[in-house]
Amino acid sequence: MKKYGKVFWITLGIGSFLFIVLLLLSSVLSLGERLRATGVWVEYAFYGLTALLFILLVVRPVVIVLFSPTFSMDSLFTEETNARANYHMYRRVAKNVMEEEYLSDIQKQDLTASLGDPMALKRQLSSVFDETIKKELNKIIVRHAETVFLSTAISQNGRLDLIAVVTINLRLIKELVVKCGFRPSYTSLAKLSVNVMTAAVVAESLEGLDFNQLFPNQSLNR
Repeated sequence: MKKYGKVFWITLGIGSFLFIVLLLLSSVLSLGERLRATGVWVEYAFYGLTALLFILLVVRPVVIVLFSPTFSMDSLFTEETNARANYHMYRRVAKNVMEEEYLSDIQKQDLTASLGDPMALKRQLSSVFDETIKKELNKIIVRHAETVFLSTAISQNGRLDLIAVVTINLRLIKELVVKCGFRPSYTSLAKLSVNVMTAAVVAESLEGLDFNQLFPNQSLNR
């Protein structure tokens, strides 16, 4: 049953990502047709620039996330008998984390000293994640949430809101993976894809929403 649930979420995640790509492609083609009136080369230049931005803002974050090492954070806080089984993954994650500037020199030295001992490395990684990395991740999430809020508040176009939500959320996921040194499972990534798609569709739909119909004005004096 668990296997079928995994397949379901992965399939749904891939479908959500393809749906987002189709929405972005539809927006690009629509704008490209409008630019055709000013000149064919303007249209082609727009498509070229869009392809470059798509690679930088969508493809690159996705590739970085997919090719990052993966394991569950729960393995750091479970029985110590799992330390040897996950030892090679712990070493890879520790080396990725030590490249980040937000770790102190003492933490990097402790991680380096514990690389030869699975149990010590597991305890040190658990301490680093609990004391430092969680705080850093919260800062990243808050910063990107503020960016989404400002971009959707300033923009008066639903498709621009959709593009902003998609690209900012992809960048958020990529930065979280880079800071952690690993990515979640494919099932968790699929759920994130569904969440990103939902947020993007909601952002696009808000453009045509009439709040006067939802909250009609009522006279204060009766």
